[in-house]
Amino acid sequence: MSTPVKESFTTADLAIVPPPQASPIVLLKGDVVARIDDIAATAEVMSVTDAESAQAAADFMRRATALGKEIESARTEANAPALALQRAINAAVKEPAAKLDAAKRTLQRKVGEWQAEQDRKRREAEVLRLKELARIEAEKRKAEEEQERKEEEARLANLPPPAPMPAPVAQEIVLPAVPLVAQKIAGVRMRSTLTFEIVDASQLPEALTMRLPDAAKIRAQFCALWREGDPIPDVPGLRFTVDRKAVSA
Repeated sequence: MSTPVKESFTTADLAIVPPPQASPIVLLKGDVVARIDDIAATAEVMSVTDAESAQAAADFMRRATALGKEIESARTEANAPALALQRAINAAVKEPAAKLDAAKRTLQRKVGEWQAEQDRKRREAEVLRLKELARIEAEKRKAEEEQERKEEEARLANLPPPAPMPAPVAQEIVLPAVPLVAQKIAGVRMRSTLTFEIVDASQLPEALTMRLPDAAKIRAQFCALWREGDPIPDVPGLRFTVDRKAVSA
């Protein structure tokens, strides 16, 4: 049996790469902020009461959409160096971390297999023990019944009672050399989880099953091809409504 090797690590074992100095983040210039504020303020006070005001609102929607794309482009560009650094850090530790995870899984599997074998041996020993106890009890009852029969025969024949029959002797059974109680391994906690496998769904009680509508099929069959002016579908169990919202053209 090999002697466990104690491992100790310090910060000297790891290469610490300091991040670059942070600089003030300026993504939106003053004129862009002013344009955003103008659109936001206009959206709050604008009233859409006729075709002309609706067109004006649509124009502001287009301006907001275009400005949003500019902001997203600036955000993507500003994030690029940080994302590149993050990817480099992740790549640097990915392989060593994967090796450790693989080693851990291997050890977990081996400890689990050993523990399962110990459990199997304990169950086997318990089965043998109970089987032997049942055999002794059965032979004891049989001997008692035989003794009673002989005593009754002797009584009817006016003979002295027979000598008691010898008690059954337990057979010597070699049980597996395994503790009756599972040994605890330092640093390891065995986690037992009950799992299940559905072998015949039709046999399950109704309380353990559920019936759900297939939203994807409903959407594909009725909603995806529907166009303005088409009749509203009439399907038992479903209620369709038309959701209208203004979008930038």
